[in-house]
Amino acid sequence: MSKVCTRQNSECAEGFGVSDFVRAKVNLLDNGSRNSQHLLANLFRAIGKHPGAIPEVFPVTLEGLNGEWLGVDGNPSTEEWAIHTALSLYGLHRHLKSASMNCPNVSFGTAVGRLAKKNGHSFNIIHKRFSTAITTHDISRFAYHAVALIKQLSAAGIAFDYSLFAKQLLDFQERECKQDIQLSWSIEFHRAAGVS
Repeated sequence: MSKVCTRQNSECAEGFGVSDFVRAKVNLLDNGSRNSQHLLANLFRAIGKHPGAIPEVFPVTLEGLNGEWLGVDGNPSTEEWAIHTALSLYGLHRHLKSASMNCPNVSFGTAVGRLAKKNGHSFNIIHKRFSTAITTHDISRFAYHAVALIKQLSAAGIAFDYSLFAKQLLDFQERECKQDIQLSWSIEFHRAAGVS
């Protein structure tokens, strides 16, 4: 039996939470400017790497970040990891696409379920990749395993909500919330894939 997730600090005192931060950054990345194209090109290089390892992505991953979310002694906070992971995976998802790969109110689990349904012949492979990603023990391993799924979602033109994803990645890192996120993603996957 999992504990009830009671995480309150995903939103800072000013009400500008991780999901709001990522939503604003995705909007910036989707504006079609030369700078946004440059940032997108650099973001996918940061996947699975320590937040702060790729200075070229600082304008999108760190600029404007709430000071309360900054890690201590060179150790990134859970907020920094969630933001960095969501935006770097968005860079991969959006890379070489002319349209946004952000779709409000569509979860990661739902998007991957739609992919599995669309590619019925590859259902078992997609399901195995999805299960491996969501059952990893840390967020950098999650990102590593999510790469193949994001590439497939991009190729299929299936988008999902990256601001919701960032919030879920934040909770994924909290022991008392992780099982709830895993269960939610799994239910959404199976519902979207048409599996009972």
